[in-house]
Amino acid sequence: MTGTFVPTYQGLSAVDLVRPAQAPRTACFPFDASGRLAFYRARNAIYHLCRALVEHHGSLTVLVPDYNSGNEILALRAAGARLHYYPIGRRMQLDPEAVERLCARHHPDVLYVIHYVGWPQPMAPLVDLCRRRGMLLIEDCALSLLSETEGRPLGSFGDWSVFCLYKTLPLPNGALLVQNGTRLASLERLPLRDAGSASVVGRTAELVVQRLRGRARLTGAALLAMKRGLGRAAGALDVRRANVGDIGFALDEVDLAMSAVSTRLLERLDCAAIRRARVENYQRLDAELDPAVLRVFPRLPDGVCPLFFPILVPDKQAAARALQQRGIDALEFWNESVESGEEMSDDARFLRAHVLELPIHQDLTPRHLAYMARQVAEVCGRGACSGPAKAGHHVRSVRLQSDLSVVRIEDEAGLTRLQPEWNELLRASRANTPFLTWEWLHAWSEHLRAAAKLRVLCVRSGANLVAVAPLVVRRTAPLGLPRLEFLGTGEAGSDYLDLIARRGSEQDAIDALADALAAEPVALKLDHVPASSLSGQLVDRLTGRGWEPLYLPGGTCPFIRLAGHTWDSYLASVGASHRANVRRRMRTLEREFRVRLERVVTDAERREALQALAAFHEQRFMGRGSTAFRTPALRAFHDAATRRALERGWLRMYVLRLDEAPAAVMYGLSYEGRFYFYQHGFDERYERHSLGLVLMACTIRAALEEGAHTFDMLWGAEAYKWLWARDANELEQIHLFPSDVGGRIQHHTVTSRRTLARLLRQAQIHG
Repeated sequence: MTGTFVPTYQGLSAVDLVRPAQAPRTACFPFDASGRLAFYRARNAIYHLCRALVEHHGSLTVLVPDYNSGNEILALRAAGARLHYYPIGRRMQLDPEAVERLCARHHPDVLYVIHYVGWPQPMAPLVDLCRRRGMLLIEDCALSLLSETEGRPLGSFGDWSVFCLYKTLPLPNGALLVQNGTRLASLERLPLRDAGSASVVGRTAELVVQRLRGRARLTGAALLAMKRGLGRAAGALDVRRANVGDIGFALDEVDLAMSAVSTRLLERLDCAAIRRARVENYQRLDAELDPAVLRVFPRLPDGVCPLFFPILVPDKQAAARALQQRGIDALEFWNESVESGEEMSDDARFLRAHVLELPIHQDLTPRHLAYMARQVAEVCGRGACSGPAKAGHHVRSVRLQSDLSVVRIEDEAGLTRLQPEWNELLRASRANTPFLTWEWLHAWSEHLRAAAKLRVLCVRSGANLVAVAPLVVRRTAPLGLPRLEFLGTGEAGSDYLDLIARRGSEQDAIDALADALAAEPVALKLDHVPASSLSGQLVDRLTGRGWEPLYLPGGTCPFIRLAGHTWDSYLASVGASHRANVRRRMRTLEREFRVRLERVVTDAERREALQALAAFHEQRFMGRGSTAFRTPALRAFHDAATRRALERGWLRMYVLRLDEAPAAVMYGLSYEGRFYFYQHGFDERYERHSLGLVLMACTIRAALEEGAHTFDMLWGAEAYKWLWARDANELEQIHLFPSDVGGRIQHHTVTSRRTLARLLRQAQIHG
């Protein structure tokens, strides 16, 4: 039992109850809608709306989603509506074309649309469909208060919309029915009655206790126990209460009005601040949550006010129990249908079986969210996916998208055709670095792939690109057995290589890639991989199928945190002797030469700078050949890569000129706020002036002036890098060997070579 409690919903504080009214704070939709009517619960509003439509039309056919809470279905049936169902996909989205086909079959009078946990349905085609077919449109915004799409609030598109207030706001009860178009007079004449003090006071007390539990768990738990005791006593005395948040429908409670307490509290709430807090909490949890935790939604679109953070787990009940034991009151969302179940599609069954809602409401603090991220990772994250399944938490058994296919690209023409999609996918992934851009890897394939054969695996959902595994096949000595490696591995030093997968689709993509690789088993060597990578999760999947993994150190990438620094404040953060040396060398150089740092901006300048850099390397290595430019293929690659980087605005090539002559060249990339120091060189004639040090200082200052938050020195732990950097990213080299004969031979070869290398090093030490 921990001291932290994360409640499902927001609570009430004493301040909320006594704060002066500030009505303008809630002057937003739906609270400013002229055609709004207040009810105790949303299901009551649905019932009365449908009842009025039945009376007006004589009969009513409604097309409803097969993924629903059940309360709206019970209310619609109680009002006399005839229902038909349309399917909801695993992203909680409807398909307008599928809806239109069902409209042609069933000829409904009303289309009933649910916006799930804040995310909008595609309203433009639905509004158009209803207009063309003469249908009425009802928006169910019970889970989507304060959300917007297309520059308009959800609930403003349909003829009517329904909102549940107490799910998003700290109210004991309350719902709104908004009449956007034709107003039904019978609705405005409804005689509603008070729910009674037991219902309102009891729920208000629960909200106060819930907020207190989130801040002082033991005290809150004691008060909760006391409150439950009073509730049981009231039950024994047959005190009637109208509950909220349950599943069911009671005709004798449909005429309940929103309480005066809710009305008073509503006038005291700052809805804009509540919306901001929910968005910030969602984004913070998304950033801190283990990428292995499968999200329902890949991103939070602008305008969405999230009700929860929905994730997918294999066993919802087991995961919820495990989290509740850790103080996290995760919500099992809509477990059962109130109908026979035959109306549900496979996707609706999937959502009912696997969706678990994590709280992100406005009461939660960064401490709550960090704690929740850690606990969810233990229950549902990468660690819970490796080895035997624990308490049903085997995340890899859940697949969000059931229509994924894997397509193999094996020629340059196919790789070229991917260009329009590749970088869009990369930007939507967690692996977004310049060394995984199409421009860099295509140049590498064109000039450095040599005898290796392309095998780029593309995961698609329909026509949409979901993930890419940028691979090549090499033949390994001594038997020429095939091995898969990352495109970009080996010559030219590409760091942070990884699988590329769209955020929110990572786990499905990895499952699909694991299926494809297992179907045609070939050993893998994945080099220069970040320590926390999707490649590591692919290892988990294939290890579970009998493959043998081998993790080796892949190198170190020192980096400098520049955020919040000026040049002077950064320089003050390095060692005193190094700081003094930098200043002295720069003063000396400026005293003896006219010094100018020139950024390459034209293609002619790029060619000249690259030629000078290659010459400096050749000069430095005294005819032995530069490690960076030693072959025509390497020089051709760098020419193509820098040309493309310049065209895209990523190239940061600087020439340090002394008396206008090029004396040193820096070759770097600026990408997504991060400067990547790739290569540099200087004229050996100026060796006594420490041009490498001066060039590095000038480049770091230029990166700061450009607003870079990080200066990444890339692979290599050379001593000079640690004069500038204090932090480092670790890279891994991951081998995976299938269980067949070829895999066992390659495993034995790799381990034998490592053993031999270790023995040779020991012999040199002792020799």
